[in-house]
Order: sequence, then structure tokens, then C-alpha cells
Amino acid sequence: MASISIGDALAIVDKAVELYNRIHDAPEKIKEIMLHVKRMKPFLEQLRDLLADKSENSLAQRYPLGTSTVNGALEGVKKDVDLVNTALEQWQAATPTRLKKALQALGGKPDKIEKLSRRIDQQQQDIQQYLSLLTLYGINTLVQAIPPAGVTLESASLPRAKDESISIMFIDTYNRGRSRIGEGYAKLVREWTTRTNNVWKITTIASAGFRIRNGSDCVDILQALRIRTDGGNKQPLPIPMDSLFDNHFFKHKYRDDIQNELLQSKSRGVTTKLFSTYDYIFTYTQGEGAKLEGLRDALVNRLGPSAAPAGKGNIVLLGKYGLKKEHNIDSPNETDDLKHNREVWNQTTSNIKMSFRGFLEKELGWTKPPKGGRRQ
Repeated sequence: MASISIGDALAIVDKAVELYNRIHDAPEKIKEIMLHVKRMKPFLEQLRDLLADKSENSLAQRYPLGTSTVNGALEGVKKDVDLVNTALEQWQAATPTRLKKALQALGGKPDKIEKLSRRIDQQQQDIQQYLSLLTLYGINTLVQAIPPAGVTLESASLPRAKDESISIMFIDTYNRGRSRIGEGYAKLVREWTTRTNNVWKITTIASAGFRIRNGSDCVDILQALRIRTDGGNKQPLPIPMDSLFDNHFFKHKYRDDIQNELLQSKSRGVTTKLFSTYDYIFTYTQGEGAKLEGLRDALVNRLGPSAAPAGKGNIVLLGKYGLKKEHNIDSPNETDDLKHNREVWNQTTSNIKMSFRGFLEKELGWTKPPKGGRRQ
């Protein structure tokens, strides 16, 4: 049992939100962290209300809060959001050294502040996942459906439709590079897998750019979030596409078909149905993920909970499934040297490919087709 209750954790988060709402000039680092903290608040409120009933047959009595993951998340909230509160108080003091003191409260060094932001983001995801396990089954069937005592969230999976149809979306800034590589590679792996008679659970694969106006019906929300937008409607960049297709892998007609499909498509933006349509939304950096979380919050505020129902719209940092210690997959810095540009995009593409396969294996139980199909 956690030494901190849901109510205590919620009080700490409420304090952070209250302090933040009084501030209109917070540093960018605090803004990014507060996106995670604010996102956590409604999930804690829902969990508190769901477990409030103390009657004999209530969910609170039948399934007491006892999984290691959610307990760890609540403990993390106590420790980490308290640091955020201290930073907010330091900034609110309006002293000449407030920036230095606020950043020191968050850890001081940029890498420590980034780790704090990632921890809070993970705590929010753990709480959301736990809540999803409770609510998606429904209270009447929950007692039989939830994992037995002693089974942690890490070994439990979210319920899916019977056919396990899953939809995924790759999102970057302008939908011309990394997101197109992700979309294209996912479609190549789909063909490789299905043509060798292996199980493939993903039915929809798409990509978009959160700064693109073309095809987007929420530009006003993006602008309110101070996200600069571009018209879009442009073809994918040639070097990223070459890094995916101009090699000896997937030497079959379906590779040409997928390549032509991508090259003929135009960059497009996100819509208000993003988080209610797609199961997994892949992003490439923590900063891009924070902007998507801000968009999700704004859509819920405008349209209600149906804009991001439980179990849908999971924002996933793709790089955490890869082999590199650094999970961010930034768009590479290009120069006037075309050979250099191709090399850095080759590295980025390799990272995206390994990360996506890691996701498939860990989350969807995907197995690589037989060795004879390696170069399919």
C-alpha cells in the first residue's frame, strides 16, 4: 500500500496548478513540466471518485489499490511535483535570482530537469493506464477481469476489440521527414509480416504534422497554444525518403507501391478526432510530445471527454523502444553537403526502424518473420 493516498497526491497536483495559474511569464522548462502535471489532474480525480465508495461490494473493497506501478506513481508525484511546487514558489517570489533558484529546485542541470519531466510524464501515464484497466471493463465485470492480487500493471494489457484492430499515427512537426519514414516503414513491415503468414494487428497507419494547416480543423487551438503553423500540402523530402527506400531491403513490388503512395501524398495536419481515432500516437521528442499533450487537454476542454476517451490516443515517445540511451529522435541537422545529409538521415531512419520494431515486439507481441523473409 502506498504511503501517500490519491487524495494527498491530488492535493499536491492542485497546489501546482493553482500556483501555475497565477503566473503568466513562467520559463519554458516549467511550462513543459506543467503540461504533464496538468494532464495528471483529471485522471487522479477520476480515480479518487471511482474508489470513494466504501460499501461491501464496491470497487474500492473488491479491488483495493495495491499494484506496484500505481503506488510508485503516487510516491513519485509526492516527491517530484513537490519539487515543481518549490520551483513555482521561487519564480512567484519575483526576486532578481528567481530563475536560478527555480531551475535549481527542478534539478539545476538541463539533463536533470529533463529527467524530472520524463518521470512526471511516466507517472501520469501509469495512473492513466491503471484507471483505464478499471473503467474499460466496467464495474459489473471488473472483479473477474482485472489481474489477481500480486499481478502488476507491467504484466497487464489494456482490453482491445475482439479482432484486436489497432490504429497508429506518426506525428512530427511538418510531416515531410521523420513521420513519413515511420509511416512508410510501418507499411513495409506490414507487407513483410502478412505476406509471410504472420500475425499483424495494425489496421490503420497514418502520419501528420502538428504545425500543418492543410487538412487540420483545429488550427485555432494550435494558435491559441502558441504553436506556429505552416500551410503544408507539400511532398515528403527526397533525402529522408531515399534513406528508407534506396537500399537493398524489401526488394519487392510492394516497396515500390508504398514508395509511390508516399511520394504522391502531401503533408497534412492533425484533426480534432486525433485522440479518439488512433490507439497509439508516435512522437519523436519530449518537446513534441508535450505540445501534443497540450493539444489533447485543449480538445478535452472544448469538446469534452469524448475527444480523448480512456484507452485511446496514447502518446508514445517512439525512441524509448529503441536501443539508444537518448530517446529523442530529432530531425537531423542538414548542411550543404548532400553526402553528409544522406548519412545523418540514414542514422535517423535506422533509429526509427529499430524503435518501431521494439514497440511491435514489446506492446503487440509481434515476431519477426522467418529468416528467409528477412529481405522481403
